[in-house]
Amino acid sequence: MVANGRIFNMYVFKEYKNQKTLFTSLSELIVDELLFALRNKRIVTLAVPGGTTPTPLFHALSLAKIEWNRVVVIPTDERCVTGESHLSNSRLIRNNLLINRAKKASFSEFFIPDISPNEMAAAGSKKLKDILPIDVCVLGMGTDMHTASIFPDADRLSDALSSESSDILIPISSPTVAEMRLTLSATVLKSACRLHLIFTGLDKKAAFLESLNKKSYLEAPVKAIIDREGETLVHYSN
Repeated sequence: MVANGRIFNMYVFKEYKNQKTLFTSLSELIVDELLFALRNKRIVTLAVPGGTTPTPLFHALSLAKIEWNRVVVIPTDERCVTGESHLSNSRLIRNNLLINRAKKASFSEFFIPDISPNEMAAAGSKKLKDILPIDVCVLGMGTDMHTASIFPDADRLSDALSSESSDILIPISSPTVAEMRLTLSATVLKSACRLHLIFTGLDKKAAFLESLNKKSYLEAPVKAIIDREGETLVHYSN
């Protein structure tokens, strides 16, 4: 897609023979991207998703021989639950990525006890402002074509997708999920220097292909992220 002389929707679909090959190859690529960023910046940012899918990727990355003390890891989104909850993306990241060599990385959590989601979003945005844009961003996708916590039926979907908004972190809720969420906005996600989308299973592959044909980002938030300046690498295995 070309608009105003700029190329959008540049994605490369990479299908792997199995999930082990996917996560091994992707971890090696991300390490190379982080090393490149570290040669050019003092502090680099790695954004990663929650859920169970990326756990093997986290384990592989945790062993990488890089200067983790110069890396800030952030979640792409978070549930408004304590960091000890089994539902917490931060807990997942701490237990599976911030181990081994990667335990030297800094971690910017979004959930703050005893304050409102709006206050959490404001505090988180203030912390993130100085480390944007994201150097390497990894996203997942649901069968409903959501990514991060930008759901098609979310209450602040338009705000999260707005290209004119300066919001970094947005409190958001959906009738299809139990907990209120905090999510990075589409603008922040699609501005990442390197962007990866990973998913597994035939149902998610079908959802991704369906998203490409949607006319409205409101129906397929993941498409809003892919339609960006710069390449997106899509990684898939059944």
